[in-house]
Amino acid sequence: MQLIYENVDITARVDIVSALTRDTAGKRCDGMELTLEEAATWMSWGPQEGDRLRAVLDGYDTGEMYINTILPEEGRYRVFASSMPKLAGGRRSAGYEKLTLGELAALMAAECGMGSGLYGVDGKAEYKYLLRENESAPAFLSRILEREGAVLKISGGAMKGIGIEYAQKRQAVRTLSLDTDGSGVKYIRHERRRLAGLTVVTPYARGSAADRTEKRPLWAVRSDIPAQTAAEAGRYARGLLMMNNRQAEEITVQMEFDPAMTALERVDILSTGDAGGRWLVEDVEHDLKARRSRVKLLRCVESIW
Repeated sequence: MQLIYENVDITARVDIVSALTRDTAGKRCDGMELTLEEAATWMSWGPQEGDRLRAVLDGYDTGEMYINTILPEEGRYRVFASSMPKLAGGRRSAGYEKLTLGELAALMAAECGMGSGLYGVDGKAEYKYLLRENESAPAFLSRILEREGAVLKISGGAMKGIGIEYAQKRQAVRTLSLDTDGSGVKYIRHERRRLAGLTVVTPYARGSAADRTEKRPLWAVRSDIPAQTAAEAGRYARGLLMMNNRQAEEITVQMEFDPAMTALERVDILSTGDAGGRWLVEDVEHDLKARRSRVKLLRCVESIW
């Protein structure tokens, strides 16, 4: 593997004892934990919080990460870095009027010194008023994206909103043959998680969405989402139902390191059991030294209307 510090390849100058990375989406950011020998050499560069670090292996690239902790341990150093700079964790309360989603994403990213982008999400959707309640910029943007059926991905120096339906329609990066009773595979179905439908209702508007595959009469009503029109209420209901129902099935796989396994990539599973079908990568932990990966996937939901 390569270790790049402040745009300089330092792989040959340090002894990397362990290297764990986490690739995820939603309310958490990507992270990396390194254990380094040659502590004197490492510290001779004067590393500081906020310095940039990247790891690369076989085409997998963590993207720019920012050092947030350096711990000395008996001649070694443990280094923790994340894809979100430290200043992005600052909380504040504020109100925002007549902003589009694209403008909101750019504003929150700029507050953190990062870029922004939207993929498979309507950036022209305008909000009459949004209230931020003692939240960091990423947490606030993540909450708004959830209403739109999208998740926040913080990587490569940017805050990206990625629509779940968009991600589900992309070409699969892998097709796996799995035995759900096999070693290293754990399949879970949360029986009471999936809803038949969801309604958003406010004094001004009402809108609903339904999952045509759910036969049980489980229906949720949300009155805390500030929809102003029926179209907006319906859009929020659809997005929130999507985000809820995709949590109903998950599968975790322990496997050899695979650089294609990154958050929100689609994986197709061939299985004689209940796990067959289309899935989205939710969370990955890569052990770059041992060349192993632990991959958590959520079932694609393609039945919301």
